[in-house]
Amino acid sequence: MQEGASTRLLIYAGRLMSEGIPPRRAAQVAIVWTLTDDPELQRSIEEVSSSIFE
Repeated sequence: MQEGASTRLLIYAGRLMSEGIPPRRAAQVAIVWTLTDDPELQRSIEEVSSSIFE
């Protein structure tokens, strides 16, 4: 993976959360799916976000 989540992606996730989207789903949509198309890498990133938003 060449780069991490930008401030813009984090703001998008925060906006989704403020609209009532559960944090894990907001992170998945705004960050995980944006960063990579690789399913294995997506699962790894989702594991990290799940540990943060449990």
